[in-house]
Amino acid sequence: SFNFIKKLTRRYWLLSLAPSTRRAYATGLRVFQQFLFFSSIKRLLHQCFDEQTIQHFISYCVGVLHIRSSSIRSYLAAIRYYCLMIGRTDPLRRSNGTWNFSVSTLLKTAEKFNSQSQHHRLPICSKLLSRISHKLNGSFFGIYWDSLLRASLCCAFYGFLRLGEFTVNKFNASRNLTLSDMHINRNSATFLLKRSKTDRCNYGVYIRYYRTNNCLCPINHLHTYIKHRSKLFGHLSSNSSPLFIMPTGR
Repeated sequence: SFNFIKKLTRRYWLLSLAPSTRRAYATGLRVFQQFLFFSSIKRLLHQCFDEQTIQHFISYCVGVLHIRSSSIRSYLAAIRYYCLMIGRTDPLRRSNGTWNFSVSTLLKTAEKFNSQSQHHRLPICSKLLSRISHKLNGSFFGIYWDSLLRASLCCAFYGFLRLGEFTVNKFNASRNLTLSDMHINRNSATFLLKRSKTDRCNYGVYIRYYRTNNCLCPINHLHTYIKHRSKLFGHLSSNSSPLFIMPTGR
């Protein structure tokens, strides 16, 4: 039936997004619905995506919820995606792709509010990571914790890994990094990322590491970590066990 085709189309739209993006967009729509309730706007959701209502929504995010401009942009992206999915025109941009003037103006205001209390975070560069690695010498959190952090941080740094690609809340051997996904020798190592944000079809991608002979050498830190891991978790040394695991076994 046509209703089945409509559901299938909606499902395919959602599958085009990475899981983390789907969650972010779901949050954006939920906040928008909370705004409608807060403002006593009693219209169907798809009837509320006019320019004036979106202006009020941005003001609500800034003045009531005190949300950062980056999060507001994410919420607006969710609104845009939902509109396109249900066949409506983009309510946020002109035909040439630029932001509507009213939306652009309010986003600039949101950024000004952010700048008043913004704490700038330093980017992770080799110099900063070297300082962190130097502190993790076995006496900071303990030998195992320090070796785990150094190995995972250096692998993330050289492999350009996203946080969710090497750490998880709930482990699944078919999706997440396991011992069998790592092959290491004296001078190099290879990880198989079974799932990643840019690998939409989940073919898997290989991340290769090489010896750097400095304090951030991923090969040295991996060898050290694996040695301590084997001592602490001999019973969790099967090929399907997590590659990076905390002392608690999680």
